[in-house]
Amino acid sequence: MRNRGNILDRLLPRLSPRFCLRFCLQFSLGLILLSSCITGVRAAELTVDVDHPTRGETVHVRISGVDDPTQVELSAAYRPGSATEDVIPVGRFGADGSVAWTPAIAGLSRLSALGGDGTAVTTRDVAVRFDSSPPLGILILLVAGLLLFGGTTVMLRRALED
Repeated sequence: MRNRGNILDRLLPRLSPRFCLRFCLQFSLGLILLSSCITGVRAAELTVDVDHPTRGETVHVRISGVDDPTQVELSAAYRPGSATEDVIPVGRFGADGSVAWTPAIAGLSRLSALGGDGTAVTTRDVAVRFDSSPPLGILILLVAGLLLFGGTTVMLRRALED
């Protein structure tokens, strides 16, 4: 009788290390998703009444997905990640899971819900609008438009004169 090799060599294709790695990662991800569906884990989430609040106007921030919202404190970081970042505590959430927040500075703000130990439970980035158009911004826009269209006019006249 001829030796046809190991039975595993005939039944299984030669598995590459890349295939094994992909299989392990996909299997692990599937287990994580399945376990979170079975246990019903809910992540904490911050919601704001207005998508883009205006500087100086009070909005309500709500938290959901936590057992006791009164143990969670809200802080606002204005211009997060920059050298001029300002972190200001807003206050504790009430029993209904909401707290009033009045944005002090226009621009990007990061709202962070901090647990009792000071770690962030969840965060949300919010774009705060100016209460009116900034005069310097309008002036810069007009000067840029004047330079752009004025330069185009001068170049067009020179091109047509030749």
